[in-house]
This record gives sequence, structure tokens and C-alpha cells, in this order.
Amino acid sequence: MNIMSTHQCSWPVRIQDHPDKGSINKAPFSRGSEFLNVGYHAQKYGHSARKCRPIFASSVSNSMDPSDSDDTDKKKPQNGEMGGVNSEMLRESLEKIVGEDDSTFSGFDLATLIRNKYGRSYDVQLIKKEFMGRNLLAMNVMWKYMEQRSFPLTEEEYILRLDDIANTLKCWGAVSHIRNSLEKSKERPRIGKAVSIFIDMDESGARSNEWIYK
Repeated sequence: MNIMSTHQCSWPVRIQDHPDKGSINKAPFSRGSEFLNVGYHAQKYGHSARKCRPIFASSVSNSMDPSDSDDTDKKKPQNGEMGGVNSEMLRESLEKIVGEDDSTFSGFDLATLIRNKYGRSYDVQLIKKEFMGRNLLAMNVMWKYMEQRSFPLTEEEYILRLDDIANTLKCWGAVSHIRNSLEKSKERPRIGKAVSIFIDMDESGARSNEWIYK
């Protein structure tokens, strides 16, 4: 709220001593009481209160022509358009993340998946197995684990072994399949029984002949 006057009216900061009366000191007052005293001082010193009547005016910052509102609304993206853009960006981001994770998949990552799933660092083997008349490759999670005293590998040797398996899984394009299968599997390795995750290289199983495991 701005206060403007049609005529300049400057009031002294301190009321000077009047010859007919004793010294008068101006007492502090709020802005509201200052406007109430305008008429009193104007009459006392011969000024017309009418001439010094304050004019109250409001100012609006960042004013905008109402006719521009339509243009502004047109520039705003619709909810459907924004949702479609966000979905597309999310899909591309997920594809990049999945691709990057698969390309950097290592033996340490595979060991972490197994340990998070079962609570132990189980041994892993890749085998070729015939299943329902088809030659399939499989990753076996064995029942022996590194925390056992009888486990034949050191921790470093265990990670190196899983590095080779992880590289092979990347060549097969089976990293995501292994991740999902481990997450959904309800079986646990038991003595004499491994958990097998089958990897179908193609419908005929012909490509599995390129990889021979005992």
C-alpha cells in the first residue's frame, strides 16, 4: 500500500518551542496515530487539512495484461503430454541403467547376489544339461560355500572363479535372467542338490553346443 499526497506536506521531526507555551517534545507514536494527528497540526499552523489529505493507492507489481492469460495457458503443458514425456524419459533411463549394470557385471556382483539371497557364499558352476529333449545351459548354485573350513578355494580364488562365470553370462546376454531368477527362486542349495537356473540360448538349443561344461 503506497501513500501519496496531492501537495507536499513535510512535518518537522521535532516540534520547536512555541513562544506562548513551554517546550513541547514530540512523543513517539505509531504510524497509525501519526495520520490521526495530521488534522491537529494543520489547523494549529494554519495549513488546510484538506490540502494535505493523504491519498491511498495500491500498486500491483508484475502486472499482466488479462489478454495474455490465454497465451500463458497455451504455453503450459497438458497433464497427458507431461505424463507421456516423463514415462518416455523414465523408460530410457531404466534401459540405460540395465544395460550399464549388465556390461559391468563382475564376479563380485554375482557373489553379492548369491550372498544376499542365501546368506552364504555358495559355489557356482555352469553346466550343459538336457531338459525335455532340449540341450540347455544352466547355472548351478552348489551346496558348498566359502565360509566352510573344507571349502577348497580362498576368497580371492572364489571371486576369480565367479569372474569367469560372470563374463560368460554377459556373452550369453543372460545377466538379467540370472538376476530375476535368483530373486524369484524359493529353493535353497542342499547337500547333494544344487539350485539350477536354466538358460535357453535359443529355441532349438543349437547354440548351447558352443559351450561345453561337465
